[in-house]
Amino acid sequence: MKILSALHKTIQLSKDNIEFSFDDWYVDDMKFAELLYKHWYKNVMFYIPIKNIEWKTTLSSGNIQTISKVFEIWGHTYHHIDLTTLTLEEWKQEIMDGKIALESLIGKQISSFCPPRGHFNQQILHTIRQCWFTDCRSARLYNANISNPKDFLWHPNIHFYHHPIYIDFLHSIKMWDMYSIKSRLKGMNRTHMNMIFDILSTNGKIHIWWHTWEIDFEEFKIFILNLNKLFNE
Repeated sequence: MKILSALHKTIQLSKDNIEFSFDDWYVDDMKFAELLYKHWYKNVMFYIPIKNIEWKTTLSSGNIQTISKVFEIWGHTYHHIDLTTLTLEEWKQEIMDGKIALESLIGKQISSFCPPRGHFNQQILHTIRQCWFTDCRSARLYNANISNPKDFLWHPNIHFYHHPIYIDFLHSIKMWDMYSIKSRLKGMNRTHMNMIFDILSTNGKIHIWWHTWEIDFEEFKIFILNLNKLFNE
């Protein structure tokens, strides 16, 4: 890939510049985590519900304890429910119950939260703060900006999934983000996988998120091998 040689010329990368986050704690998450661990990607986060009222199956409490010894575990409600469909008391209980259950399992505090489906409002953000979370990750699908670690609400750069390109534009328009709109216009003919390398070449860092039930493991393995070329591996 031509972009790889361009990256070497423009920026000095390390694997610390690349962050990954999993949502929902699906049954395939451990397999993806093992691949990242094998290739020494350390900035990996899991936004975990204790249970899932939707059709997806979550992994066991024992798996949570195992993965927490290597990667970060963060909050994602107790039942994986859209908070905007609940009352104030209900969503506060969902957030706190999930936090308490995870902290009991892994024996340490958790500080980051992601609302299921990326649905929230200002009242929900205020409640997340009240539940002693220090930051909240959104579910933006495309964001060409560098995330500000000092922001309570922060946005990942790209969703590892083959969604239509118009969705990238809709998300950027909703955020009044002209920079991301212009960035995506320049990459109209580029795949989302290539856009990952484009963002890296511009920002020198990136946060990639996904649901493992949406993507093919072999495709992700190829992506990691291509990513490793940046580090001469």
